[in-house]
Amino acid sequence: MKQFPDAIEEKVNAGIRLSAEEGLYLLENPDFTLVGRLANTLRERLHGDVTYFNRNLHLNATNVCVAG
Repeated sequence: MKQFPDAIEEKVNAGIRLSAEEGLYLLENPDFTLVGRLANTLRERLHGDVTYFNRNLHLNATNVCVAG
């Protein structure tokens, strides 16, 4: 019998959607190397050798200096 992470990786490699139970496993047992590898596999399948980055800057103006 395959280990749960191996079965998840096989499903991602085969293009099969993960179940809620598998997603919960990844959430509760964070293996960043595995999750990164799975994410990269999916990114390459969808976008080839192109990577997108999103950079955000959030300015939250307050009156903390005045209130202090």
